[in-house]
Amino acid sequence: MVEAKLKYDNLTENEKYFGHEKYREFKELVWSVHHPDTPMPDLDHDATNRDDDEVVIAATKKSVKCPLTTTWLDEPVTSKLCKHTFSKNAIFGLIRRSGDNVVECPMPGCRKTLTKSIFYEDTIMERMVTKAKEAEGLDDRSQVKRIQKKKKKKKKKIKLQLYDFIYSLFPFCFLGVVFVVP
Repeated sequence: MVEAKLKYDNLTENEKYFGHEKYREFKELVWSVHHPDTPMPDLDHDATNRDDDEVVIAATKKSVKCPLTTTWLDEPVTSKLCKHTFSKNAIFGLIRRSGDNVVECPMPGCRKTLTKSIFYEDTIMERMVTKAKEAEGLDDRSQVKRIQKKKKKKKKKIKLQLYDFIYSLFPFCFLGVVFVVP
């Protein structure tokens, strides 16, 4: 027991926390707040094997499309083993159809064995998909905002036309009056 505690105490911060998904999610969340349009650098597991003065710059660019369905990720789940992300129904369906509930990762070059239990719900990827949809105008909220903005603009234009029309009929009535169009 004492040996285990000493061994744990001698680990670096990276060695203690890299294995935890919540730590990774937290780091990605903090990164996305400070760098919303920049992919987070890879959390390198062997960072402890490097010299402190060596600088390594690496970034991962994650796709917001499911590699199995080639559509937007729906309920994204990420593998704890290989970090590949899929739509939940797509990857779980593939695993279910495999017969023995085990499948090799469908990503080219990845030979990890996947089961349902090694996936976690990726809330950060869910947020990235929502942002990407909003940017393309495909999200329900962004469509509602766009429609509201158009209605407001149209209403303002109609008010201006109405004021112009009234002014053309009665120009003497508006001497010294300034209209503010809300």
